[in-house]
Amino acid sequence: MRKGECSSFGWQALALDEALPDAEGWGWSKLYNANSQQEKEAVRLLLSLLHEFLTMRDDVMALARMYGKYHSLHSQAEGSGGA
Repeated sequence: MRKGECSSFGWQALALDEALPDAEGWGWSKLYNANSQQEKEAVRLLLSLLHEFLTMRDDVMALARMYGKYHSLHSQAEGSGGA
């Protein structure tokens, strides 16, 4: 949802890609190519994303809006032959 596009990748790979944009590879392989500073920044971002999710999960209306966006993205992707 965060990127505004559909993806067949798991949330872990997407989060690592966002957390380690300069590390080579994709998903879990980025961890093997990250230095200690990048790992620290990744941990901070992952904890921030977790906090954001937990906050939204407790707000029924925010959760409903997120589901609406998710459904809309997938409907658009199906209409264009994607997903």
